Amino acid sequence: MMKTPIKYDKVFQRISLVLLIISGTLLVLLKALFFAEHYVDITMTDTMVYFFTIAYVSIPMVPLSLMLYLEVTVYLKRLEKNHFVVPVKKKDYESDLRCLPRTQVVENCYTKDSFYEAILALTVYAIFVICDVSYLIKWLGFGVTDAKVVFVMLMVFHLMFLLAAFCFYRQRDPQKYIDSVDICDGRKVRTSLMEAVGILIVLSLMAAFSVAMAHSMTEYTYKSRNGHYDKDLSDFQEKASLTVFSNNLHDGVWDAKITNTADGQNLSPHLYFDPVEGADHYVIYMVDESANNWSHWLATEVHENELFTGDNQTEYANAPDFQYVGPYPPAGSGEHTYTIYVYALQGEADCDLSQVSFDEKSFGADILYYDFLNVKERGKPNRYGNVLAYGYVSGVYSVR
Repeated sequence: MMKTPIKYDKVFQRISLVLLIISGTLLVLLKALFFAEHYVDITMTDTMVYFFTIAYVSIPMVPLSLMLYLEVTVYLKRLEKNHFVVPVKKKDYESDLRCLPRTQVVENCYTKDSFYEAILALTVYAIFVICDVSYLIKWLGFGVTDAKVVFVMLMVFHLMFLLAAFCFYRQRDPQKYIDSVDICDGRKVRTSLMEAVGILIVLSLMAAFSVAMAHSMTEYTYKSRNGHYDKDLSDFQEKASLTVFSNNLHDGVWDAKITNTADGQNLSPHLYFDPVEGADHYVIYMVDESANNWSHWLATEVHENELFTGDNQTEYANAPDFQYVGPYPPAGSGEHTYTIYVYALQGEADCDLSQVSFDEKSFGADILYYDFLNVKERGKPNRYGNVLAYGYVSGVYSVR
């Protein structure tokens, strides 16, 4: 007759219990060491560092040793319920189930396990389907249409739970399958409940990783399109769609009267740009791009599409959200490039513009757009699309 191996004995049960106790103790000590390191002024010796390294092994070992102990315990309990003598050492019985003393012959007492395993697999599948649908709804809400492809890939990958459910369910047939605590007679051994749980845990970890990676990759894609990832100022300027004109710019050189120099009058420049449909207001930002984006003009609540020379001293003289100081490059420092950016905003940006410095080094115009003005709603991730259009006009000025 075909040999039926005895999987576990009481000696192995004790070994698995010892492993569980040791790993559990190490985990408790690891927690204690973390507490001591963070809340007590101690010096980490080489011995403690070594122990930390060893203790870290306990993190995966605790669940693994627990699963092993439960698997062994359930197996031995089932042997007993199948009227076998529970072996202390399986070698005493040639590691063959046929050699174990038995008071009564029964078999296939645990066929219902296959049904429970199938239900468990279907439950886990349903959980991940909900995760997949939630992923799709979230990212379609952010306008990432590519999420449809990733969603299909996730759904196909997670079909492994349906396959597992089918495999478990078909093992209910006692004509083709027997329990691991039954004597083999040519039929296949069905997957035990603990084995099925272990398989589903491994599959669930893989599935959870796939969902997490899908979110991470999609978030990166979303931010790379709407945020400043992988972009520089030239990328930002290439997408400008708003034409900006100034009467104070002649052949690429700014009028001296807009400067804050001995020859200037510190008058904010004239600006004209086409009105943008749906825009609630406009933001003006002028920087010296030759001096690490030294900010010279920040107006955050402009409601008309034309500003006149010197508005900082007339129309907006007392407006706290209209700040201007003309260019004042150091003498002999050569030509400085002064660029004025105009942003048409749909509504108030969900950001703290106080972080944008005035009359000192500040954010580049692209960072102001990506990280501040274009943000509709801050979150994880941010919602973008608050800037309907933007444009710029640029010129140089120098003091000899």
